[in-house]
Amino acid sequence: MVCFAHVKGIGSHRRPGGIDARLVMLLAGAFAVGTDGFMIVGLLPAISSDLRISVSSAAQLITVFALTYALLAPAVSILAVRVDRAMLLCAALAGLSATNVLAALAPSFALLLAARVGAATCAAAYTPTAALVAADLAGPAWRGRALSLISGGLTLAIATGVPLGNLIGNAFGWRTTFLGVGILAAILAAVVRVALPVLGCSPLISLRERMKIVARPGVARALLITMLGILAGYLGYSYVAPITLAIAGSHTGAVSVMLVLYGLGAITGNLLCGHATDRLGAAPTLSLGVGTLVAALLLLALLCSVHFYGARVLAGGALFVLGVGCWTISPPQQHRLLALAPDAGAIAVSLNSSAIYVGLGLSGLIGGLVLDRFGAGAICLAGAAIAVVVLLILPTTPSQPSQQHPTPSQHAIQTMRS
Repeated sequence: MVCFAHVKGIGSHRRPGGIDARLVMLLAGAFAVGTDGFMIVGLLPAISSDLRISVSSAAQLITVFALTYALLAPAVSILAVRVDRAMLLCAALAGLSATNVLAALAPSFALLLAARVGAATCAAAYTPTAALVAADLAGPAWRGRALSLISGGLTLAIATGVPLGNLIGNAFGWRTTFLGVGILAAILAAVVRVALPVLGCSPLISLRERMKIVARPGVARALLITMLGILAGYLGYSYVAPITLAIAGSHTGAVSVMLVLYGLGAITGNLLCGHATDRLGAAPTLSLGVGTLVAALLLLALLCSVHFYGARVLAGGALFVLGVGCWTISPPQQHRLLALAPDAGAIAVSLNSSAIYVGLGLSGLIGGLVLDRFGAGAICLAGAAIAVVVLLILPTTPSQPSQQHPTPSQHAIQTMRS
């Protein structure tokens, strides 16, 4: 049976000039996905010790998850075009639950890697779909804030879920953290299925048209900016444990504190960038965010090499600023891509998610190589250099929507009328 976008639910009960309450359900799911995706950062030492591998080898769990997500996000958006979005969101959370339980029971590193591939597949189905539904529910005037609200689920996970997972992992073992996320995802799958109505499917777009999206003016550049910006920021975050060790000389309590501070910065950046994107535009918001990345990473590099009283406090401040900068990238970039490809929002958002996870995956790979050869401080310097490159290639003028294509809502209405 052919399913058309916006047949029921989307945009039908949106409060004029405001954010639809159903976005809270999408945020809750994003919290589960974010906790699952980022909690590895704080668990690397425990996984390394239990499975008898190096920290840099354990960090490849980040790389495998991220690159799997990057490769599958566009594919899922194509294969699931006839699947109702509400059902897709529910299935993604249910799958996330199953793969986390599998990870908790994995007896070897190879099986743990396989479980992370499965979890990444589920995340690739959930996050782009949730972002597109959020943008559609909110409408053009509130689009930036709606997208930042979905990102807010991820930042909330970083601020609370990841540090809590780190504490639970230290107290009861890293497997308990995976099990907890599995239970949370199962509960949210049921809640999202009940709370969200039938949302309809994505507009039908031919494979040829999908492949042309990257060739549109500005799209490839926007995706490159997303990838490099995330790579720069996550070189500091993915290796927060060895960076903290180099500065504070201890893993136990210091890492959890640093994760909390980064998470608070991420929440701050996410809240600010939604309003900034709607009021100032994407380009100025991106410039401010990436500039803070440069400052934070340079300070962390300095603190890794020069030890003095109060370095821990400054490091905490730097991690906070790093969180602000890193989480000021995605919402304005999604906003730009929806303007550059308004008739293909699902593909544009999924490509942006792929760019995010390519950057995240490369941070685990590049960071591991740099850590083994040059130490924690060099990781921060590499991130700062990449952020400077991003500043050099940022657009100086805001992206304008293409006028020759209908918006997703207009496309769906035209399809139903025909």
